[in-house]
Parts: sequence; C-alpha cells; structure tokens
Amino acid sequence: MLFLTGCNGDVFARPNEVIQHDLKNLYSGQEILTLTLPEAIQRALEYNLDAKIAQQDFAVSLSDAELQKLNALPTITAQEAFITRTNNGASSSVSALTGVQSLEPSISTDRSRFTSLLEANWNVLDSAISIYRSKSAIDRSIIAQERLRRVQQNIVGDVTSAFLRAAIAYKSMASVEKRLSRSKQKLDVLDQIKLSGDLSFEDILSLQSDILNRRQRLQEQYQALKLAGFELRALLSLEPNQPLKLQVPNNWTSAEQLSRTHLSTELYIEQALQNRPELREELLNLRIAQRELKTTIYETFPGLNILVTGNSDNNDFLADSRFGTLSATLSQSITRLLTLPARRKKAQKDIDLADARRKALIAAIISQVYIGKTLSDVSYQNYIEHLRAYNVARERYQRSVNFKDQGLLSTLDHVRAELDFEIAKLERFDFFLQVHQANTRLNSALGEDYNAEKLSGYAKQNNTKSLISYE
Repeated sequence: MLFLTGCNGDVFARPNEVIQHDLKNLYSGQEILTLTLPEAIQRALEYNLDAKIAQQDFAVSLSDAELQKLNALPTITAQEAFITRTNNGASSSVSALTGVQSLEPSISTDRSRFTSLLEANWNVLDSAISIYRSKSAIDRSIIAQERLRRVQQNIVGDVTSAFLRAAIAYKSMASVEKRLSRSKQKLDVLDQIKLSGDLSFEDILSLQSDILNRRQRLQEQYQALKLAGFELRALLSLEPNQPLKLQVPNNWTSAEQLSRTHLSTELYIEQALQNRPELREELLNLRIAQRELKTTIYETFPGLNILVTGNSDNNDFLADSRFGTLSATLSQSITRLLTLPARRKKAQKDIDLADARRKALIAAIISQVYIGKTLSDVSYQNYIEHLRAYNVARERYQRSVNFKDQGLLSTLDHVRAELDFEIAKLERFDFFLQVHQANTRLNSALGEDYNAEKLSGYAKQNNTKSLISYE
C-alpha cells in the first residue's frame, strides 16, 4: 500500500490547482476563422460541454451494462499460504469411557508448510438474477442515449438561434450606431435652440421627446441582440473574447428560407410519439419497472450454491497432498419470503408511476405539437405581413433622403425617418427570428434530430456568401 501510494503521487490536488489546470485546458486548440450555421452546429455537437457530459454518461451506462453481465460469472478465488508454528503441534487422544489417554502424543502436521487453494463459488439463483438485471442495465444505457439525443436537439436549436441573432447584431451594428450618433447630434442642436429661444419651449420638448422615444426603442432592440455573440461562443465552447466570423447567404432573411412543408397535425403527432426521446425513455422505464416486479418474485426462490475447490498441501504426513472438494447447498431466505408482499407492492407502485408519467407525457406531447404547429404558421404569416411595413418604412426613408437633398424636408424629419427605418429593419429581423424560434419549437415537439440538409440554404455549396466578422 505504501508503494502504491508513493507511485500515485499527490492524488488529491488542491482546489485552486485543479481550477487553474481546467482554465488552461478549457479553450486550448480551438482557433476559429469562419463558420457557417451548419459548421457551427457540428462544432457545438462535438465541443459543447453539455454534449460531452451526455456522451460520457452514455459511455458509463454501457460499461455498467457490461459489468452487470459479469456479475453472473462464478466467484473464483486463488490462495497461496505459508503456515508455521513454534512447536511440533503434537496431539493425543483420551478415552471417552475411562478418561485415560489412549494414544501417545503424536505429530501429524509439519511445523512449517505451504498450502494452495483454487476455489470456484457459483450461486445459480444470483447469477440468473444478474443476467436478468443486465437487461435493465442495457435499457438504462438506451435511456442515456435518448437523453443524449435530447441534449443534442436542444443544442441545435440554441446554436441556430444564437447564430442568427449574432449575425443580425453585427449586420445592424454600423447602421444602428450611425442612426444613434446622428440623432444625438440633433438632440444637441435642439438643446442649443432651447437656450437661444428661437422656438417655443413646448415645441422643442415635443421634438426631443419624439426623438428620444425612437432612440430608446432602437437601443432596446439592438441591445437584446448584442449578447448573442457571447451566447454563441459559450455554446461552441469558445473563449468569450475570441474573434468569430460568421458566414451567411446574401438572401438569408428572405421568406423562402423560412418556408417549410407542413403535414397534418395527426401525422405530426404520430411522428412525435415515435421520435420523442422523453417518451422512449418512459417506455424503457416501464419495461424496467415490470422487470423489477418479476425480479422481486425470483429473489424468493431457493438458491443453489455450488462450491468447487482444488487443494494442495505439502504436509509430509498426508498420504495425498492434492485433493478436490465439491459441495452443493440449497438455501431459502425466510426474510425475503416474508417480505415478498411488501416488496411486490412497492414494485407494482413503480409500474403504476411509470404508466402515469407516460400518459402525462403523451398528453403534453400532443399539446406541444398543436402549439408548435400553430406558432410556426402564425409567425410565418406575421413575418410576411411585416415585410409590407418594412417596405413602407424603407420607401419613406428613401423619399426623405431625396426630399432632404432637394431642400424639401427638414433635418429633424429626416432623422425621424432614419430612426423609423432602422426600427423597422430590426423589427423585421425580430419577426424573422420568431419564425425560426417557432420552427425550432415545432422540431423540438416532434423530436427531430439534426439534419444538415434542412439548413442547405446556409451551407457553403451553391450559395453566394456575405462574410460577417463578429468580434
């Protein structure tokens, strides 16, 4: 034990040292130049820490299933012993009738000797139960795999949302900052006019309030998008301050990118009930609970224990120094027999609980499909309708530019048109994101796994790209 401890070194490191070691290796070897949306999703599925934990949990569950099978093997023990004593160990016998010593003290065992033992002990009932329980261990590994699927599905939805919001934030940054800077200049001019008294006080306050309201609305919309870059880096397991470039198609916000073929609600429900990882998990839990009920009964059966040994003893007084033994024992646990009703009742309650959870989950899945399909349809229609409002704001802005150049429009009115147009652009992006979020919610309700072909509009092939540097 001292030798093993010395070889292991300092096994229990200090907490600060462990944390510092993690910080050095957390983001190592992860240099990124450009990413498309499919590439971002693939990277997240490979490097995301939650996905890694789920994958390791699945690997551990597979190991548990293998170990459960090994428990069915007989216990084999090998033993080598050296035995010695300080005297010859002589013994004699006494008559049971007269109490007189009947034999002289004699020696039948060497003072020092070596013994060997090879023993195989097999409990047939325990082995059978272990084999039966290994099926439940396999089911638990499948449950871990289904949980991994759900984690990956959530990661795909989160990465898609964060990627698009981060791209929108950077795409809008220059234009938004330009509008905010120009509107601030006009507010400063109004402050100077207020001091000079060229306009009435009420008119100036009304103009300032009008511009400030537009500025605040624009800033709130933009600030909500700026955090998406940090969220995306966290999902990709990148440092928060690492430069990141996002690559998107030129027509990435067009309505064609958002359209999807909708099936009937009944087909969607059928698909969801087949694919949802949570429902598969509950079905496996039910099977495990049913198997545990049978195991409870099997444990009350009499157990057959078989013991086979091979012995070796170099005692010179023995006629045969090598011999084997075999014993078979049949035993019945009275405690398990008496507690069977209580244990069986508990196992039946586990089955009832699994049934109740499965039925509740099916009802929830049906509701989620209805809600997801409705939100997907409504959000797409809202986006199409808002495109009209966006086009109106764009035309007003273009007209304001022309009228301003011709001296037919005041600077303040032009600033209002600029702010309204910028707000309309961000609102268009917001409706665009709402469609994506609704589609993601529907995909989650259906239990759909990631399919790169569904994001073909964001893939590199056969698309003209606009490069967005998000730093």
